[in-house]
Amino acid sequence: VKALVLSNSSAGLPMAAPSPKAMELGQQILELLDKGDIKSAAELMTAAAFSPDFKSKNPVEFEKCVKSKLQNDPHKLAQVMRSLGGGVSAPDISKLKCPTLIIIGEYDSGMGPNQGKQLQQAISNSKLVILAAGHSSPFEAPDEFVRPDAKPCAPSQGYSFFSPAPA
Repeated sequence: VKALVLSNSSAGLPMAAPSPKAMELGQQILELLDKGDIKSAAELMTAAAFSPDFKSKNPVEFEKCVKSKLQNDPHKLAQVMRSLGGGVSAPDISKLKCPTLIIIGEYDSGMGPNQGKQLQQAISNSKLVILAAGHSSPFEAPDEFVRPDAKPCAPSQGYSFFSPAPA
């Protein structure tokens, strides 16, 4: 592996206890899904995935995300959500030696800046980038997330995660 990008990932970190607000939201979504109300659950899930003002600034894109969630069976989605809380042990990320770029959304309630900083401390050859976005940072901030004029660099080429790609 020459380089690695971790995006909105808690890879290798013990799962932190969700905030009371996140717990309440998760419970509310599960209750809606259990009732079969995928529309209301999809609205809440989508709102939680973005920064606070994303919906008002991008109503068409917001609705696209809601529609993508409407394709799920509400009861099966509730099962998946419940299963995400359980017992998979995390890998030892301190063993990573390749350059690692960690991209986190500032407004991500599950994997935010604090967890990003923990990842950066755990991975010796890493750089942390915090985008003004929620959990869906690749969707919300695509220009900052993906730079087509850049490619990963090896540490021997100087410590820089991205440099202009050759013409």
